[in-house]
Amino acid sequence: MRPTRTVVVLPAWDDNPYLDLLSRVPASHGTRFLPALTVEEAIERSDALTSGDVFHLHWTAPVVQGAAGPVEARLLLDRFERLLTSLHSRGIAIVWTVHNLMPHELVHAREEQELLRLLASRADAIHIMAPGTAALLAPVAFLDPEKTHRIAHPHYATCYPRTDRGLAREVFGLTEEQFAVLHFGNLRPYKGLDALFGALERARAIMGRQPVLLLTGHAAPHIAREVTANLPAGVRAVTELTFTPPDELGVWVAASDVVALPYRSVLNSGSVHLAGSLHRPVILPGDPHIREQFHRYGWVRYFDPAASEVSLAEAIADSSRRAATLPDAYRSFLDDSDPLRVSRRYDQLLQRVRPHPDSPGAGADRSTAHERDGA
Repeated sequence: MRPTRTVVVLPAWDDNPYLDLLSRVPASHGTRFLPALTVEEAIERSDALTSGDVFHLHWTAPVVQGAAGPVEARLLLDRFERLLTSLHSRGIAIVWTVHNLMPHELVHAREEQELLRLLASRADAIHIMAPGTAALLAPVAFLDPEKTHRIAHPHYATCYPRTDRGLAREVFGLTEEQFAVLHFGNLRPYKGLDALFGALERARAIMGRQPVLLLTGHAAPHIAREVTANLPAGVRAVTELTFTPPDELGVWVAASDVVALPYRSVLNSGSVHLAGSLHRPVILPGDPHIREQFHRYGWVRYFDPAASEVSLAEAIADSSRRAATLPDAYRSFLDDSDPLRVSRRYDQLLQRVRPHPDSPGAGADRSTAHERDGA
């Protein structure tokens, strides 16, 4: 009979589909997940952990980025280090999932870099999704391959309902001849909306017709004002600058012809996986690590980030000339990122991970090398 265990997850939101998909198999086998939104909550939840349980850190922003200044950031970093030491002294394993190279709203860069080095040292298992993660993070922190596990990002086909394309386009008043470019998700500066707006204006001249911009997602008030003031000239824009519920987001995706994600910096993108889940091609920056991750999928297209506006315009225009991507083109992606397979691998990781033998009170099981996890 397999042992049951408890996992404290930081940060965790009830409506986060990624966390839900990841936890389904271990939860079905009796693993109990305790969500925490803040480090304070994580410390409180960790009081319930005993030897053999797990502390799982996902996004690192809650640790030091909320500090009012560098002095407080240092105090918060020290507090978190004490938490990790306490966990190991009680025989509790630490898992770290590398979602981003740095938080999107980075304020305390020095302390964040120290945090990444601390996690790389103290984590008993480091979960990566993108194959280029270790190389990209190497200037800041070394990821030990002996405790690094690559488990794919799950697709979202079971989380977001698919909508009939014709009905979806009627919602936005789109004709079949119009070419709709969608950008969705939390609207932040790093996502390159300025490049997208300029590219759409250029693409109009290349295409000889007016593209349509579909733009939806939460935006802070100052970003919403900036977006509204800088919408591309000569391009029809349909905007909804608020959080988009899953059932509505499916309508936006179904109405689009291509999803443009001109990120200035990206490691893992749930938006790519959502687009692929709902059978929509995506345009991404052609950085080497992105090409390495998605080169097998013909529905992923690229632009040159060194000439982002011009190259993105050409990619949009080229997409407008292509025939619609058939559903079969997404099959290999859906197989590679099957949520059940991903969750099973995560469950196996939770079952095997043990505190590093050099840590106080730790066990000595280090047998889970990344080659046995796969993508």
